[in-house]
Amino acid sequence: MTSGLSIESDSVRILYLPMVSIDLYKGDMLVRSIAADIENAGSFSWIVDPALEDGTDYRVRVNAAPETPEIQKTYGDSAIFTIR
Repeated sequence: MTSGLSIESDSVRILYLPMVSIDLYKGDMLVRSIAADIENAGSFSWIVDPALEDGTDYRVRVNAAPETPEIQKTYGDSAIFTIR
């Protein structure tokens, strides 16, 4: 992927959650929140920040939002992808 292009995160499929948060990871490190506490529409697009460090170990994580005692640490990860 090239910085600044719109990319789809709909490859992450987890059980239906009405609200989700989407985070960007590089390796095991959280880089930033992409979206917080949004309605789960089944797909989400965003623009890759051109200031992000190049890397071959990025992934997005879709989390249950907000977490409750009944729904804790529920998430799904995308496949690893490259940003350059």
